[in-house]
Amino acid sequence: MTPASKLHPLTSTLAFAVLAVAVAALPAICRAAGAGIELNDKSTATDVGLPAYPGASLHVDKDGDKGALNLSLWGGSLGFKLMLVKYTSPDPVDKIAGFYRDAMGRYGTVLDCSGPHATSTASSDKKVLTCNKDDKAESGGRLYKVGTPQLQRIVSIKPVGGRIEFEMLKIETSQ
Repeated sequence: MTPASKLHPLTSTLAFAVLAVAVAALPAICRAAGAGIELNDKSTATDVGLPAYPGASLHVDKDGDKGALNLSLWGGSLGFKLMLVKYTSPDPVDKIAGFYRDAMGRYGTVLDCSGPHATSTASSDKKVLTCNKDDKAESGGRLYKVGTPQLQRIVSIKPVGGRIEFEMLKIETSQ
């Protein structure tokens, strides 16, 4: 399993926030019928709801940990699920970005949260997904989001050495 310190900053921030919320809510969750926590490294592109990029390989770090994470928390009517899968490819950022921008389009309007001029519909409506001030792509990379705050998919693409690393996330919450 990939340690949180080796994940993309967006991923590690999400993971730590989720764990903090889980620990705070644990007493209430444990009292609810059917409560539980699941954590494993068995996520796939299909689980995230996006295709694997042609020719890409699943990222494996130098310690042999594969680039996948499945974190689920549930209890009563509350639930949270985070699925992550990380790949590498020799193809350029723009080619991979175009592939995922198109693939994500089936879920709605794709937000480009890559730069200072990120495309986002400013809204006070909590049912509308937006690019947050902390959503930033790494230098030379891209960051896309699609869906709703309760069911969103995020793709983060960045150049690392002579290869491109990209992460696909699916975040699902229920209340």
